[in-house]
Amino acid sequence: MNQGRWFTSNIFEIAKGEDEATNPACYGKNLAEWLCKEFQSIGYTNAEVIPEDWGWCVMCSNNEIMLWVGCSNVQTEELRNSYDPENPPQGNEVVWHVFPCAEVPIFRFVAFIKKLLGKINVQQHTNKLANELEQILKNEKSIRFCQEP
Repeated sequence: MNQGRWFTSNIFEIAKGEDEATNPACYGKNLAEWLCKEFQSIGYTNAEVIPEDWGWCVMCSNNEIMLWVGCSNVQTEELRNSYDPENPPQGNEVVWHVFPCAEVPIFRFVAFIKKLLGKINVQQHTNKLANELEQILKNEKSIRFCQEP
């Protein structure tokens, strides 16, 4: 699942103006907030939601290894052509995309050296986060998985 999952759902709303913190027609704040609560409930007590230019990020852990989940909608040509900042689409009208990521940034020098020496297995952390994300999504009955558009 490391490339993520795509799905539709009627429970994630898009608020007018939420893309002012990202880029035009890059939504997912409500989805990220929901996922953040879910990750907090399974032990990521410091999880938080932050905007990125591509959508919204659930920062699960910001220690030696940064664990995060990206949340956004699929940018279709139709969405770009009909973009109206005053009238965003309904949440059930878009395909959502979430993806897990584990990384050791170079500015965490000691951890970065450990990674280079093979003492930190980033893929193992990515797989764990991916499995947790998959379980959270599968437990929500209103999520309908689909293929990558």
